[in-house]
Amino acid sequence: MNGKKEKVKLLGLPEDNNWVLLAPYHDRSLIRDPLVYQLSRPYFEFTPKCKLCEVILDGIYYGVYILCEKASKGENRMNFTDPGDIGDELTGDYMVEIDRDNEPHFVLKNKMYDHDICAKYNFPEYEEMTSEQMAYIKQRFDEMEDVLNSDDFADKENGYSKYIDVENFINYQLMSEFCQNPDAYRLSTLIYKRRDSVDPRFKITPWDYNMAFGNNIAAGDFIYEQWVYEKGQQAGLLGKLPVPFWWKRLTEDEAYWNRMKERWTELRNSTLGDQYVTEMIDSLVNEVTIGGACERNYQAWPIWDKEIPLAPTTATNYSEEIALMREWIKKQVAWIDGQLGFAPTSILSIHDAPASSPINPLTEASTYTKAIRKSSNNDTSQRA
Repeated sequence: MNGKKEKVKLLGLPEDNNWVLLAPYHDRSLIRDPLVYQLSRPYFEFTPKCKLCEVILDGIYYGVYILCEKASKGENRMNFTDPGDIGDELTGDYMVEIDRDNEPHFVLKNKMYDHDICAKYNFPEYEEMTSEQMAYIKQRFDEMEDVLNSDDFADKENGYSKYIDVENFINYQLMSEFCQNPDAYRLSTLIYKRRDSVDPRFKITPWDYNMAFGNNIAAGDFIYEQWVYEKGQQAGLLGKLPVPFWWKRLTEDEAYWNRMKERWTELRNSTLGDQYVTEMIDSLVNEVTIGGACERNYQAWPIWDKEIPLAPTTATNYSEEIALMREWIKKQVAWIDGQLGFAPTSILSIHDAPASSPINPLTEASTYTKAIRKSSNNDTSQRA
């Protein structure tokens, strides 16, 4: 209206004017993104809420999509404050995305295998940033990398903990390894910083998990029984997109590594417990199958015998896809347990999880609904 983006509520999610409609074509399970978001939610300042839905546009059935919040400025999202050009206002708020170089970006100070690592401007948008703001956020990353490269990188006062929220980075690292996200650390990695007077440290918010849980067969295959941060620190899945050196460097600090071990035990006794994860998967699978949405989706998109770039072709139907994902998670979690010294003797059930965790996934993770439509024409005989 009048050229302005109107804030709206969609499918019960808090109002905003910035939404993402994800097409899970690469993810035959349809639930990888919602699953990771739900399991991550208690541990991050912001994790996108999403709803599974079926899209019908002008009477044409497009299949199952994921309506998703975007990490953005709004008060129901990241609640960012616009930065200024001087003093404390210059120090925040900012968000950049470690990703490809296909949008306006700056290059991090340290290359990996002679490849640049790029950080795209996310907030404020590039067109809205001043030269002072661009220089400041680049300088802040340079300072962090200089410290991580130094002999005293683990110093308690002037080391890396001055620049990063250590608990946040550990949560991000463990969730990335739990689901073996091949894009973790090096692509779709949203890093933000608030004003120094609020919090001077970098933090990360979760995003983009459609290739997680073994859903990737690219060269240099990311499989279980190896750390993503080590594998990805090499030439990278696509040959030019390696993981920044930070993550390997952080694990070289004994205090950081010990806290990773402690944190993994805490996660395994809560929302990454075997029964909790199983029931979360069950609830999401139920959402896309009980009303027939999954069946309709794969009638419109009969892809089980088709090759999808980078995706495995092992499963021949939806039940097999979910079974393979469950087995993959079982093996991956067992390997991490061994690496981080966790003995799964008594895993809590979903009903015993912390109060801050998503006890009832059906109220937030996803819901079957024919919701995104432009017309009231319900003819679904045509396919996209």
